[in-house]
Amino acid sequence: RVGTNIELAKRYKGGLLLVTGDMDDNVHPAHTYRMVDALIKARKNFEMLVLPGNGHGFREKADKFFERRLWYHFAKYLLGD
Repeated sequence: RVGTNIELAKRYKGGLLLVTGDMDDNVHPAHTYRMVDALIKARKNFEMLVLPGNGHGFREKADKFFERRLWYHFAKYLLGD
């Protein structure tokens, strides 16, 4: 049996970027917030980005901001830059 993400939060090692749109109707933002709660309770560090006015896919300026933020995240955690 594989646990849920929330159950597995205590095993998380690092480099996680959680991203959600506050109007997501595919993965409700409350699910992301439950994951955040589990990570905090497990004393894990993570990064989170909420894109207001966006759903599951990100639009226009939010999409460009997300793309830039994602590249910074990859550079930090994968390249150590």
